[in-house]
Amino acid sequence: MNKKKLTASVVWAYIVAAIALTAGILTCVFSDTPNFQKAIIMTLGIIMVVIASIDLLAHIRDVFRIKAVDIAALDYHRSVMSAFSLAVGIIVIIVANSITENPAYAGIIFDYITLFSGISFLLIGTTALIKGSIFLAKKFPNKDRNIYRVVGGLLLIAAGILVLCLVYPASDETVFHLFFLVLGIYIIVFAVGVIIVTTNTIILHHRLEKLGKEIKDELEAENEKDPE
Repeated sequence: MNKKKLTASVVWAYIVAAIALTAGILTCVFSDTPNFQKAIIMTLGIIMVVIASIDLLAHIRDVFRIKAVDIAALDYHRSVMSAFSLAVGIIVIIVANSITENPAYAGIIFDYITLFSGISFLLIGTTALIKGSIFLAKKFPNKDRNIYRVVGGLLLIAAGILVLCLVYPASDETVFHLFFLVLGIYIIVFAVGVIIVTTNTIILHHRLEKLGKEIKDELEAENEKDPE
């Protein structure tokens, strides 16, 4: 990769990580503040609407390009996904307004989100646990990967039970608070992950540069010793 492009990518990654880290910390700190909850959900909805709208407009533009008609036809699923994302974004904005204007309506939405999340955690965790256990017993394809599947499955099952037993029956305020608290933690983990991956990329790049320089110096030294 070009050094300038790598530097630009690294700077952008750190900027994104810094913004995400700040947003995650603020979300955790103000997770029980209705106005802040509204602002976070509203921002998420607006971002989804903008991205989906731009993608839809780009797809429509491609349709009117003679040379791009075939590509647009083949990429029909992209327009469907963009339309779906646009619809979800609009719903998210409506839910954001309901947090302060009609908390009962938002509470119903979050109840179903919580129920869906709990059931999903249980099913995915159970699937991962069964699959990991069977593969671990058959020693296929990799022992470490199967152990990760088993551990991940157990964690997801535990998370699903906690959500269904503790979060779902709780009051609307508690559900809102826990949802945004977990959201904040997730954003922080994402930011830390970006920082770690970006830093490792820089370290690896420097090591490769150093290795390449050493190999080049060795070749030049050998050429000087043996000009022929």
